[in-house]
Formats: sequence, structure tokens, C-alpha cells
Amino acid sequence: MAEKNYKIHNGITVTEQVLADIAGLAATDVEGVACLNGGLTRETVAKAGAAKVNKAVRVIGNEDGSVTAQLIIVVDYEHSIVKVSEQVQEKVKDTLEDMTDLTVKAVDVKVSNVSMK
Repeated sequence: MAEKNYKIHNGITVTEQVLADIAGLAATDVEGVACLNGGLTRETVAKAGAAKVNKAVRVIGNEDGSVTAQLIIVVDYEHSIVKVSEQVQEKVKDTLEDMTDLTVKAVDVKVSNVSMK
């Protein structure tokens, strides 16, 4: 199945993978996020390749032209899971919208583990 492209401006398109990379990088900027699912950190997200990133981040197009981001994260021990998850939702939404002009309908966060660092 071909990867979906999103037209973000006249003559400018981005792929789902670019959106997933942006979302993953934004999520790892949040204090309290140890890594994405699979051990992906800010330093490794862009280098990891689609197969690995897609285990932690997906961006799905909605019928109305908006997108929904789905992320699986690991939270640092002694951080509030709720607060970290809400900050991830806000950071990912703002970053995707600022960088692409797409409307982000939702950011779904699943916490898969807690890191004892």
C-alpha cells in the first residue's frame, strides 16, 4: 500500500512518515518522556527508519482533511503520567500544526512503560 501524501501548500506535499517523524521528535522534547516505544529517543527518531518509528508513532488522515496522531511513549519514573501525556498531546498538536498548517484533530497517547533511568 502506498504511503499517503498531504498537500500542505501550493506545490508542497509531505508524506505520512514526515508527519510521524515530526510527532515523534515533538513528543521526545517533553520533560518526563523517557523515549518512544522501542527505545527511540530524540537522537534516534530521525535516523531509525520508518519500520521502527511506525511501531511508536502513526499519523492518520481523517475524512475532513485533518490528521490524528497516535503515539506510544515511555514515561520517566516519578513523573505524572497524566501531566506528561497532556504535555505530549499539546506539544505534538502545536508542532504539527505550526510546521505543516494541517489541522490536528486529536493526539492519542498510550503509555507502554515507566523508565527507572
